[in-house]
Amino acid sequence: MIDDEVQALKLLRLRQRDAAEQLMTNSRLRDNLTDGQAEMLLNWALAFVNQRANQTVAMPDEAAELFMEEMVTAVSRFLRQFNQLAAELAHLDEEAASFQVQQLLSNWHDLTGADPVSYLFELLAPERQTWDNEAVFQRLILITQELDENE
Repeated sequence: MIDDEVQALKLLRLRQRDAAEQLMTNSRLRDNLTDGQAEMLLNWALAFVNQRANQTVAMPDEAAELFMEEMVTAVSRFLRQFNQLAAELAHLDEEAASFQVQQLLSNWHDLTGADPVSYLFELLAPERQTWDNEAVFQRLILITQELDENE
């Protein structure tokens, strides 16, 4: 019994490490961010992945691998959209900004199955056009934290 638990824990750690490697080596997920911003976003993503990976402990290997693959893909989509928004949001007109934020929220839904709360777009108010990269990043992080708490 203890051997089974040890083996399950080893598989879990391997899945977590593989997911982390995929996220950390893909520079397209953070190429518009400063090193500090990228680190903050990747730390969030790794914590999210590690928490979700715990669900695989009781799964058969095939199902667990598929689950992890789909999760890493969904996290990557979310991070890519976040990265793109951090660079472009201040320069988008209202319609394009709304579309891009809706894409981010849609990616969140794909990632978690939870419907994001609609008021979050208000955090990206019209004055966003005067924001620099750091201000946009901080608003997006705030939205991500709000989504995480409301899931």
